Amino acid sequence: MLHNYEPSLKRFIIATILCIGITILGVVAITFQLVAIDKLPSNFGVFGDAMGGILNPIIAIGAALLTFLAFYMQIIANEEIKKQFNKTQEDQHIDFIFGNYRTRLNLFINEFNNFNISYHNNKLITNINELDDKNAKKYNFVGLQAIQLFLIEFFRDKKEKEKNGTKNPRLQDSYMGIYLTLTSMIIDYHYIFISINNNSKLKDEYKKDLESLMTYIYYSKLIYIFEILLNESITKPLQDRIQNLKNYYESLNTAENS
Repeated sequence: MLHNYEPSLKRFIIATILCIGITILGVVAITFQLVAIDKLPSNFGVFGDAMGGILNPIIAIGAALLTFLAFYMQIIANEEIKKQFNKTQEDQHIDFIFGNYRTRLNLFINEFNNFNISYHNNKLITNINELDDKNAKKYNFVGLQAIQLFLIEFFRDKKEKEKNGTKNPRLQDSYMGIYLTLTSMIIDYHYIFISINNNSKLKDEYKKDLESLMTYIYYSKLIYIFEILLNESITKPLQDRIQNLKNYYESLNTAENS
């Protein structure tokens, strides 16, 4: 904003200096006339008064110019401080967004790694009360393997219910609740994926770090889950999100190998 005033400021300073210079030349000419040429002592008193009348305005103009320059430099300094403050605020906001993305992705990894299920007599159990004998032997699975086994069991149970005439499982069913949690995680991952790719303000090193983390999640966890989901009857929005992610990473892999 201040650079718009710089040409006018330069013209003002140049005009002021020229006026002062012309005035000084005039004083020199008068002094030379009175002292060097006329050499009349009677003119010295008049000359002193003239000098005072001429120099006082010059000094006043110089003082005003210096005051103006000091004021102008303060404006420039304030503007620079404002710019630095705004940049700091923007950097802090970008750091916060980066930290938020990274935290959510790490939570995503933890949710997958800590996902666990138990089997008893080739049947998935979601509650200890489903065991006839509380001390009965059960098999525990954790992480990606647990999620894969759960999805296989979920869709098997879903097809069985549909075959028996129960097409719409209740939301309070434990299977359905776990399934909705998993699909919500996939939707959240897709949202983060879109947000990162569309966020042009993220620093390059931040974007590379997040992209690396998302690539790890996709190839180490999601790709296996997507294969199961795409072969089952899932909602169109979920299918579109999965296909979008799959197409992106496949095209990325093709570009890297070409």
